[in-house]
Amino acid sequence: MDELRTWYFETTNEADSGWWTYGIKGYTNYYDACVAGLDAVDPGLPMGGPGTARTLSPIFRALMAHCDSGTSCLTGGGPPRLDYISIHEKGVNGSKDDLTPKTHAIVDRTLLVVDYLKEHHPRLAGLPIINDECDPQLGWSDHHSWHGKTYYAGIIARIIEQHDRRIIAPKAANFTFLSNDHAFIGGWSQRTIFAYFGSRNFTKAQWEHKTDLDRLVTDIDTAPPFDIIKKPGLTSMELLATLGDTVCKVTAEPPLAPDQDGLAILPTRLPGGGVSISLIHSVDAINRSGRTAVRLEVGGLALGRHALCLLRIDEEFTNPMEVWEAQRDESNPRGPFEPVGTPPEPDEAQFAELRRAQEPALLHPISVVECDEGRISVDLDVPLPSLTQVLVVPDTGAQPAAPTGLIVERYRGLGGREERMLFWAAGDSSPAIFYDVLTSRDGETFEKVSPAPLISTAFLHMSPPEGAQYAVRARDAFGRHSELCISRR
Repeated sequence: MDELRTWYFETTNEADSGWWTYGIKGYTNYYDACVAGLDAVDPGLPMGGPGTARTLSPIFRALMAHCDSGTSCLTGGGPPRLDYISIHEKGVNGSKDDLTPKTHAIVDRTLLVVDYLKEHHPRLAGLPIINDECDPQLGWSDHHSWHGKTYYAGIIARIIEQHDRRIIAPKAANFTFLSNDHAFIGGWSQRTIFAYFGSRNFTKAQWEHKTDLDRLVTDIDTAPPFDIIKKPGLTSMELLATLGDTVCKVTAEPPLAPDQDGLAILPTRLPGGGVSISLIHSVDAINRSGRTAVRLEVGGLALGRHALCLLRIDEEFTNPMEVWEAQRDESNPRGPFEPVGTPPEPDEAQFAELRRAQEPALLHPISVVECDEGRISVDLDVPLPSLTQVLVVPDTGAQPAAPTGLIVERYRGLGGREERMLFWAAGDSSPAIFYDVLTSRDGETFEKVSPAPLISTAFLHMSPPEGAQYAVRARDAFGRHSELCISRR
């Protein structure tokens, strides 16, 4: 129940988009029933809504009025509880064309909701507000090449920075969180967090795939083989997850103008005295590029040794789609007008190359500096689009805590390859923690198999040795290793 009380329960998805066919009164009745159902289990389970897709639509207004001064259809008493308010605001309408997202319009429309609540329902105006489908463009399955590239990583960070600067920092509303509607399975150019390689074709929506219950199996050997590659949109979430809870003050010369030139900064202080800073270079225009020289100065640090980590997503680093494009088979003879195709089913060596490219790249080796005056400065050449995460952490002298709960799952990749997916829990909350995955044949001597530093707590290993035992360890920015967390055989 402690976990479930952190979840956000809603009624139904986008009742104003045509899927809800029972009218406004039916919707408010349904909301009453959902509240009653949760209350019967635990009144501490958060309930809210309406998760509507159209700004201030009739169903949105009706639910606000119902939860402000209405009567529950089940109890006959006062209005049902509303623990938070959810909306879906996106950057541009769905289209097969590459329309330019209007990220500032997401914030503009959110502020319309805030103003409406203050004017018509002031009792509700202080509730947490969330946008749980905050995407640059409608249409998850529409093919746009930028979904698989650095542009998407940058614009995710851009939207977060805009909400912080225009809503959270000025305390315009109790804005709680953003989430993206991209946890689908699909290809490079669809709005997904993984690129899928396999036999299934996703053309419109996940619900089009009907599970055949008569053939439902748990034996992976009879399931269709597949492989996945992490896209920059997901990797940007990993970098942003290193941010702390306290946003720091920023001064800039000349003053920053992120809505014009796209250069923005989101600096945060970390427990223990370090900082994690997102340096964002992103504009709405899909095809703009360029570079900007930046000198970043960080003050207010404790005296002593600090590690400086620079992690980067741009067109050069952490761009697996470009690596895949470069894997075109040029060796087979073709006619003069026959295209050279990218591999629909990369081989093991190609997948290994893609998986190296999917991880956040260290811009240069981690440097350790003496902070004698409580300040550190670094000169950066920041490309457009890009997301650079700057981590400055003090040396506490302590060995990092070991990861816990290592789980190893088996599945079948393309070509019938045996593959292993590993998951573990972080043992240390420090943001400058990297993970190494190791294997052993004898349970005593372990060798590292992860080719790049990992900041996420998951790893996929292709073609593992027979009978391999796995272990994972944490490694801090100063090169210290934790004890091994070893899997059961």
